[in-house]
Amino acid sequence: MVKRHDKTDSRLTVDYCRISDDQSGVATGVAAQHAANTKSGQEIGHPIQASYQDSSISAWKGISRPEYDRLVADLVAGIIRLLIIWHANRLHRTLEEALVFMKLAREADVLLYSTSKGSYYNLQTAAGRNEFLSDTLRAQTESDDKSERLILRRRTQAEEGVYGGGIRPFGWGLDTGLVQRRCLNPKARPADREYRYSPILDMTKHNHKEAKEIQDWAKKILAGVSINEILRDLKARKVPTAGQADGRIIKRNGSRLQIKGWTGQVIKYILLNPRTVGHSTYRGQIIQRGIYPPILSEEVQEAVRTILVDLTRTRPNKYQNHKIKWLGTGVYDCGQCHDGTKMAVSGDPSGNPTYKCSKRGHCYQPAPLVDDYVRSVAIKRISQLDLSALTQRGDTINTDAAGQELAILEQRKNRAAINFANGDIDEDQMLIITAQTTNRISELEAALDGTRDHDLAPFAHTENVARIWDKLTLGQQRSIVAMLFKVTLLPTGRGKGRNFRSIKSRVLVTKKSVKGIRPKPRQNT
Repeated sequence: MVKRHDKTDSRLTVDYCRISDDQSGVATGVAAQHAANTKSGQEIGHPIQASYQDSSISAWKGISRPEYDRLVADLVAGIIRLLIIWHANRLHRTLEEALVFMKLAREADVLLYSTSKGSYYNLQTAAGRNEFLSDTLRAQTESDDKSERLILRRRTQAEEGVYGGGIRPFGWGLDTGLVQRRCLNPKARPADREYRYSPILDMTKHNHKEAKEIQDWAKKILAGVSINEILRDLKARKVPTAGQADGRIIKRNGSRLQIKGWTGQVIKYILLNPRTVGHSTYRGQIIQRGIYPPILSEEVQEAVRTILVDLTRTRPNKYQNHKIKWLGTGVYDCGQCHDGTKMAVSGDPSGNPTYKCSKRGHCYQPAPLVDDYVRSVAIKRISQLDLSALTQRGDTINTDAAGQELAILEQRKNRAAINFANGDIDEDQMLIITAQTTNRISELEAALDGTRDHDLAPFAHTENVARIWDKLTLGQQRSIVAMLFKVTLLPTGRGKGRNFRSIKSRVLVTKKSVKGIRPKPRQNT
């Protein structure tokens, strides 16, 4: 038998209401719970004097519930006499929290009434406590089942390469030309909700503009440009992150978070993300390889990874600092690992700069000798290529005008989609506009790509390849080596004679084919 509420007790009768995600605005919302609790309080002769309400906040462990915390504080302070709830699952979702609350409620002599059950939880008896904990356990089981279903769905989405939602990954999301109506504030009351039309994106394909940014970052890293320089360039050009570009609103524990701009960690995460080379991941593990078109090749990503890992895990010294100084750092392969591991440069016991496997120190070779040999092989190879078709950046297209036209065309596509959604044009008209603008955008992007210098363009009209090579920056030289060859440093072997082998026998240089470049035709004698 529950002890009756002493009418001389000056403590308050209160209720607590909570819902995890109030999107429907129906009877499960906090307002509906409070209305039902108010009616219950009147029926049992104890009108509610104060209310604690957590809207759109989960009761799962680790989630901050401001109003629940205030309720517990007032309960401990002796302010509350009777607490009315809709059901135990509105109060807790874990047995741990329920046990703590039950102990505090018993010590404070607080009564607990459930509106949905139409009765008290008698926490002073074993049967009443068992009833309260059983209802909480059922709520915890429901949450566990939901969590397991969500985990299975996320894994299936990863296996199939399906976008599971969240912030759009930078570099991904091709505009399909279609739009959908999105709610900007789904957790507001139905009458207060705002909507806008957003483009429908194909998340299995590249956002071309952002993908080119990622490719440029990789090229700069391999050329010895620091992360800080890349960040300064992004800030100067006002390049938005994916969240900023999409106008995302992020909330945590009910509070709106400000989307931060670019950071070094974000750049590294994007460059080293398996998705960047076409792989799908689940909880940080690759689950499907090659399911997306890659933005970077795996070879380029591994070269970038070697450089970034070196810069974050080792101390700068005479031969290794935040500026790449050697031709093969992150470019040459280890000939003993056979897994794409790249070479790094450090000092040997005598202080001489030496290439070593970045993982285990395999295949150490003197850096100056190796680079000189690779330089000679590169000069010879370039001399044998027909580069007459290559030209350096010219004036065939006004890049500023092309950029402005691209922006106008993108706006035209979006406007057509919105006009279709509003019923101002029919589907055929929208498809015609989309097709025309998409074709023109492709033409302009191709033309702009054509204005970029080919790495070998400086050699197009010269007979003195060595002179031009020595005028290039180290970054340009590294880029050319990575394009023309796969360079592998072989194991040094054992014994005193290992240092007397020629450098040519210790370095394996394998030619790569270069798209659009052929050897010079042989001249008949």
